[in-house]
Amino acid sequence: MLTPAPDVTSRWTATGLRIAACVLLVALGLQTDTATAGAAPSPGPAGEFTLSAAEITIDGLRIEGAGPAPGDPRRRTTLRLSALQAVARQLAVQASAPAGRLAITCPANCRVAGRPARLYVLELTATPVVAGIPTVPITLSPTFPLPPPDALGILQLPRLTLRDLRARLTLVTSDLVATPATRIDLLPRG
Repeated sequence: MLTPAPDVTSRWTATGLRIAACVLLVALGLQTDTATAGAAPSPGPAGEFTLSAAEITIDGLRIEGAGPAPGDPRRRTTLRLSALQAVARQLAVQASAPAGRLAITCPANCRVAGRPARLYVLELTATPVVAGIPTVPITLSPTFPLPPPDALGILQLPRLTLRDLRARLTLVTSDLVATPATRIDLLPRG
């Protein structure tokens, strides 16, 4: 059974909601990097969480290689991605919490931006969209064949749209800008 979120339109301002979401994300290890541009992010404990979106448009996507996420005591190999910003429709994040599972949902358009945003991906499945037409589903993981390290630095996609995104991640560092329709719920374990 879902625990209803407070009525954010009457009790929360957009800034208050953003601060609340940032506090929850930091507590779970879904780090928001709000430090100054020159400071290194201080990641929280790396767990595992799921992220899904009906559609996401990503600007400046770059594959940066493979390796463990900062702070992951299990040192799992992840695919390291970065992006300048993204706009997601029907974004949902679920992660373990001390009293159950934390669910953050953003049914409308939700903007995520970073300096750049960094994602440490265990597995990502989505359908790329080319000229408005969905193609075939792809799966990316740390075992995905990467180009030589010298070529990785220059490979950046200006804009990429993916549908039916499903991902398992260990860490995200970014700024999250949510809409007033964002819900934060605590789900029971099980």
